Amino acid sequence: MKATIIANGTFTEKPNRINTENSLVIAANGGLNACIKSGVKIDVAIGDFDSALQENITKLKQNKVKLIKYSVDKDKIDMELAIKYAIDNNAEEILIYGALGKRADMTIANITAASVFGINKKIKIIDNNQEITFIFPNKKKEYTGNGNDIISLIPLSYEVCGITTTGLYYQLQNETLNFGSTKGLSNKFIKSKASITTKSGILLCAIIKKEADK
Repeated sequence: MKATIIANGTFTEKPNRINTENSLVIAANGGLNACIKSGVKIDVAIGDFDSALQENITKLKQNKVKLIKYSVDKDKIDMELAIKYAIDNNAEEILIYGALGKRADMTIANITAASVFGINKKIKIIDNNQEITFIFPNKKKEYTGNGNDIISLIPLSYEVCGITTTGLYYQLQNETLNFGSTKGLSNKFIKSKASITTKSGILLCAIIKKEADK
């Protein structure tokens, strides 16, 4: 099953353009505002609702949408709660919108929370033309792109070992990237398909899609 989580971050892609067909739609906290404004049908709303408009909460109650409310004093962010709910309801693929925003702390926390659950699930953070995924040891990941697209590899662990890539301009062959290293940034595709494998650690892959030259 697929789950779509819509959070309260800043993304200009209109929520009503998100394909939620055959998907469990979860509004994380203030993400329900964007959903209601754009007519996206919500299956469940979850969070402390500190950034949700009261009138929108009332609408969801009137439409008998499932609301799971937590205390503002909780020790987990709303994104983590939404991802866990998706997994507990058998989601194998999770698409996350609105995870990146104006608050650096929340943006980083949303990304790291997603990475924790990504080892056994297919999780992708989408923000306009940007996509973030996570690469785990001994699990080959393949990506498609063109020569204008940017692809960056960022270690989330103290070190990520045994990184091997194909189809990229700057090739890595059984290399190690240490936490804080910028060596993996701003690579590009030389083939339409690239592959990445690692032997240890968690590696973040960010792709910025750009239009092909005309």
